[in-house]
Amino acid sequence: LGAGWEWAGGVRVGPDPGDSKGVGCVDTARQEFAIGEVYSPWALSMKLREGFRFISQNLPKDTDSETVRNIEYAATNGMLSTLDPHGVLEMIADSLRSVVNYDTLSLYVVDWEAGVRRAMVARDRFADVILAHASPIFSGITGWAIEHGEALFVNDVHLDGRSQQIPGTPFEPESMLIVPLVVDGRVEGTLNVGRIGGVEAHFNANEFDLTKLFAGQASLA
Repeated sequence: LGAGWEWAGGVRVGPDPGDSKGVGCVDTARQEFAIGEVYSPWALSMKLREGFRFISQNLPKDTDSETVRNIEYAATNGMLSTLDPHGVLEMIADSLRSVVNYDTLSLYVVDWEAGVRRAMVARDRFADVILAHASPIFSGITGWAIEHGEALFVNDVHLDGRSQQIPGTPFEPESMLIVPLVVDGRVEGTLNVGRIGGVEAHFNANEFDLTKLFAGQASLA
């Protein structure tokens, strides 16, 4: 969702526009690193480790902790921008399942010019219907999360008056976690995770926190 060069504390990381590689610069030091499709957390962590190793070797020894945190955030964003965005989002969706059991997942991106939101990734038995559908940005409970910029932890979401059914999908008892994807202070999408059923499908606070962490990574893709 966010792309391009990222700067912080004399460090810049991003894609080389003239070639299929990424570039990291720390003052006058420069390193190129190979980029490609990433479909596993392991492959992504190796790419990030390569970039962080170069940065740490070239940072001044007296760099303060706040600057280091800003550099780490900027470097992560810059390195993610060198990767195939859709591949990263697919990887995040699949990796989340290993820590938060879900029946459905949709990752929406807002098209502010067109006034709609669309699912870019869907894990659902009605995935084709969900991917083909465009909803008004602020419609339904997902629209509420976008408008207010608030993450929602809604067990029994089918009983919530803000909820709207996607045409072509069945009405079912469901619980949902909906987390806005924020880029440069603006909501650019949401990560929606659901479980079908009654009380047995309810989410807990730990699953909500984990989903918010993964949404933070999705917002950098």
